[in-house]
Amino acid sequence: MAGIVLSGSHRASVRATSRAHVVWAPVNVPVSWIGLALILAVTATSLYLIQVSTVATAGYELQQVEAERKAWLARNEQAELEIATRRSLSAVEKQAVDHLGMVRANKTDEVSVSPGDWDVARSLVGPTRGTSSTSTDPSNRRPEPGDPAGVFDAIGGLVARIAGR
Repeated sequence: MAGIVLSGSHRASVRATSRAHVVWAPVNVPVSWIGLALILAVTATSLYLIQVSTVATAGYELQQVEAERKAWLARNEQAELEIATRRSLSAVEKQAVDHLGMVRANKTDEVSVSPGDWDVARSLVGPTRGTSSTSTDPSNRRPEPGDPAGVFDAIGGLVARIAGR
């Protein structure tokens, strides 16, 4: 039974009880705890770095989404401004002149109507809504939506009566 002890830079001692069987026994137990602590520290640091990286990535993506949202809000405001501009009376008039070839009227005619003239107009147009007309007189009939000729006849008769006074 020979025992071999290695010293110096080696951290374990070798004991041989027989030639076939060699047992390694740790000399210092704290060395294994230091190794375990080192592995745990590296693992914890790695997990911390992964979390910090994930949070930083999420913050960057949030900034990108906010910038995209601001761009869409600006586009919406621009579209609303364009819609308001196109609905304005001056824009409609410009479109009518430029694209449809319409011209602005040179002279406007005004017709003043006295209260007595309303009775004349009612007799030309016919009964108002809610009243029924049993008259078969064509000048007293109410115009139909598909037949605007009756309206033109009634307006022409009203203008003729007003001008004749």
